[in-house]
Amino acid sequence: MTRILLVEDEPLQRELMAESLSAAGYDVTATCTGDEAAILLADRDRFDALLTDITIPGSIDGIGLAEHAREVHPNLPVLFVSGRPANQHRAAAITQPMAYMQKPFETRTLLCAMRRLIEGNAS
Repeated sequence: MTRILLVEDEPLQRELMAESLSAAGYDVTATCTGDEAAILLADRDRFDALLTDITIPGSIDGIGLAEHAREVHPNLPVLFVSGRPANQHRAAAITQPMAYMQKPFETRTLLCAMRRLIEGNAS
């Protein structure tokens, strides 16, 4: 089962994404801060993908979290989400495999993006 670390500070959004991904067959661990996520990422084999909002509370934002994750797991696929259009340019600086989605988005769009990202990384 594919394991996803989900980082989203908005409780309802986090719950909806976690439920949708779980229903699609993913094993989801959800948290709300970059600091908590960084601790969870210390185990290099625990996750197959990172799904993170760019603007999250803590001493590390979503971009910093992705950079940290790549130090531990260099090829970890990262799907960024953001409600701020300017964040797309910040996300583009992260090396592949990476994808970006602008909020709001539909559940099926999230699932398709995650599938493509993970399948593309398996190739």
